[in-house]
Amino acid sequence: MNPTLNSNESIPSKKKKIIVLGSGPNRIGQGIEFDYCCVHGLLAIKECGYEAIMVNCNPETVSTDFDMADKLYFEPVFWEHLWEIIELEQPDGIIVQLGGQTALKLAKRLHEKGIPIVGTSFENMDIAEDRGRFSDLLKELNIPYPEYGTAYNAEEAIDVANQSDVVILSIGERHNMSGEAKSRSNIHLPGVQEDLIKELQKTGKPIVILINAGRPLVFNWTADNMPTIVYTWWLGTEAGNAIADVLFGDYNPSGKLPMTFPRDEGQIPIYYNNFNTGRPSINEDKMYKSSYIDLPNSPQFSFGHGLSYTTFGYSNLKLSKSKMKSTETIEVSLTLTNKGKVAGEEVVQLYLRDRFGSVVRPVKELKDFQKIKLEAGESKTITFVINKEKLSFYNKDLKWIAEPGDFDLMIGSSSSDIRLNSKFELIK
Repeated sequence: MNPTLNSNESIPSKKKKIIVLGSGPNRIGQGIEFDYCCVHGLLAIKECGYEAIMVNCNPETVSTDFDMADKLYFEPVFWEHLWEIIELEQPDGIIVQLGGQTALKLAKRLHEKGIPIVGTSFENMDIAEDRGRFSDLLKELNIPYPEYGTAYNAEEAIDVANQSDVVILSIGERHNMSGEAKSRSNIHLPGVQEDLIKELQKTGKPIVILINAGRPLVFNWTADNMPTIVYTWWLGTEAGNAIADVLFGDYNPSGKLPMTFPRDEGQIPIYYNNFNTGRPSINEDKMYKSSYIDLPNSPQFSFGHGLSYTTFGYSNLKLSKSKMKSTETIEVSLTLTNKGKVAGEEVVQLYLRDRFGSVVRPVKELKDFQKIKLEAGESKTITFVINKEKLSFYNKDLKWIAEPGDFDLMIGSSSSDIRLNSKFELIK
């Protein structure tokens, strides 16, 4: 069976020919991504003045974007059909958009026939082992290829930035870099994304960073040098609208981090409710203390951290009593004030520390919180109740008990941003 040709150009072209070999979707939910990869390959070829020939290996793919190809072979392509197309077209190179073992086999066959691979995509290779084998093969065959995130057009980005009032830069992980069976040993921003941010900073334009990821990432330079970072995670179908609402001020964000963001992988595991050490580092004192010699002990962003378009003041902390029995309670009150010019919500967080216990106790534990909405300039009295349950823990016999002793009380905007402190005692 001869391959079917749909042509947008009936007269043979004398321009250089580049074939984009793509697979289309091979499982539900990936069709858009695969079309996206192929479309960008076609765009790049045409912008360079070459003739773009699309060979699609999956008949289930339907995309009007493929109309931009000068020629389109659109049906299941078996090896013999592919060689017929190559013999017919005599391309100057091929861009491979296939994944897995298919890409491995194809690279070898193309190399044997002397046909250069001028571009590759790892987007379709969900299995890291396949990506590794493919890149190793291309290196062995001395075929140049770009690793993910290692190539970008800085000049074009800078030109666009210079023509703009504000730069909104979306960076982070691909969707298939986090999730089930997607562990990473290096959780820094992939590739050269941070290098691009540094180049854009030189333009002097205000920059807003959006970070897409399914895990806490390490982005120290960006965190220290960019004034605005919105961690967008991987949201659902309304992500665009939600992010736009935040960026344009239609919604004042109030989220708080449910985990700790490290400065480096060497800090992992890192969490706010850690145990004390024999020589704790106070105020980053490193002289023979439990600390790193090459970075602070503190995380880049703490558990409970989160900013908004307003600020909140904490004041007037009061405890109804300084001592309580296990059958009693202590009422804790404070005044929360919106000091900004817009309405906003604050998550007031209450932490406790059991100073002495029969088993080692954490340096602090989140025991209560309240999310409070205040208009600009508004103040409100917030009340918490301390009871036996909030003071209990499992002892060495795995019994849920509250032991008499001293407790530190801390209230703040995050686990590291404590605004108010007090103490009380549990007595027999």
